[in-house]
Amino acid sequence: VVRKLIDAAACAAIREAFELEVKTYRGFLYRQTTARAERNRFNPLGHVMNPLLNLQDLDPQRFARLRQRALQAFTAPAVTAALRRQFGEDPKLVQTMYFEGNSATWAHQDTYYLDSEHIGSMVAAWFALEDIHPGAGRFFIYPRSHLIDVRKNGGDFDIAFHHDRYKSLVLEIIRRNGLKLRAPALEAGDVLFWSAKTVHGSLGTLQTIRTRQSLT
Repeated sequence: VVRKLIDAAACAAIREAFELEVKTYRGFLYRQTTARAERNRFNPLGHVMNPLLNLQDLDPQRFARLRQRALQAFTAPAVTAALRRQFGEDPKLVQTMYFEGNSATWAHQDTYYLDSEHIGSMVAAWFALEDIHPGAGRFFIYPRSHLIDVRKNGGDFDIAFHHDRYKSLVLEIIRRNGLKLRAPALEAGDVLFWSAKTVHGSLGTLQTIRTRQSLT
């Protein structure tokens, strides 16, 4: 976790752009959960529950502010420098998301779903756009889980036919190795980096809690 890597004013500007451009939009946008174009789906508290996928591909006319401000955060000098130290070269942006509401995400590795040419070398980042309330669905990781060779997508664990088998295997790996869950407190501007091989997810949201706005 790198504290205050993004300026608080920049975080507020991104949240404002999402409120003005996305929450008022009645059309279809690509979503992270289903990889399909869908209209906004709101919970009873008015939070968008189907997160956006690939903000860099948003219409630059209709969503100009959100697209520009999000890309400025993703490519901020401090972020680029942190990733350059990890890679030894300039990073490349592959996929982005925007979460407002949160309904929990199962424990998984990113490498099962996408990775770089050299499997296991991709790095992901979670940008907190507001102070994340403990009951708002905190991001969690299992430290040192990246050292364990979990099965890859294919064969008996093919995502198209045996996704549930993979999800059960991850839980068994956690139990068998005695891995300990960590859900660090994150405030606006904090960024959490993790390996594509690290087991992670997000905790469920209490229905009385406000949003949990973040970028990945």
